[in-house]
Amino acid sequence: MGRAAKKIEWALAMSILESLEKQGRKRELMMVALGLFSAYRCSDWSKLKWGDITDKIRMKEQKTKKIREVALHPELNRIRALCAGKEEDFIFTPLRGGTGKTLATGGCIKILRKVGLEFGIPDLSTHSLRKSWAFRAYESMGKTEDAIIKVSMMLNHRSLVDTYRYLGIQQSEFDLIYTSI
Repeated sequence: MGRAAKKIEWALAMSILESLEKQGRKRELMMVALGLFSAYRCSDWSKLKWGDITDKIRMKEQKTKKIREVALHPELNRIRALCAGKEEDFIFTPLRGGTGKTLATGGCIKILRKVGLEFGIPDLSTHSLRKSWAFRAYESMGKTEDAIIKVSMMLNHRSLVDTYRYLGIQQSEFDLIYTSI
């Protein structure tokens, strides 16, 4: 069993986006933005075409086989407009191999690992972005039990226990939730 992905602090994630944009690194910018703002797994967003993203992204998740719809965060929408290609083209393509192919998950992992190393996050992964979104959503909803339920539903987790583990919530935090309701 591999190591669990670690979330990255939101302020650091936003500074990574800003830096990638300033450097004109559109592929990495779009990759990090999609991971952070959609909370889809890499196995899903790596296969998107530009035309699949409008004001929402709606797709059947590969892992859960469930349909999930995500409204585009304004920042993701801005980045999409900045980076957009032809509607029929895949967003992420291999540098060698043309526009008719999508970048494999392994390629996304390598790209993000390189970005992570540049920003002092050696274990940055595609799943780190999803986990960072989940924690940000949980925090923005007040770290309540209701927030956990909503995050769990949004991530298509099978149970709340999965979401508790995913967010790294410990017993002391459980106690605070129970006593604050």
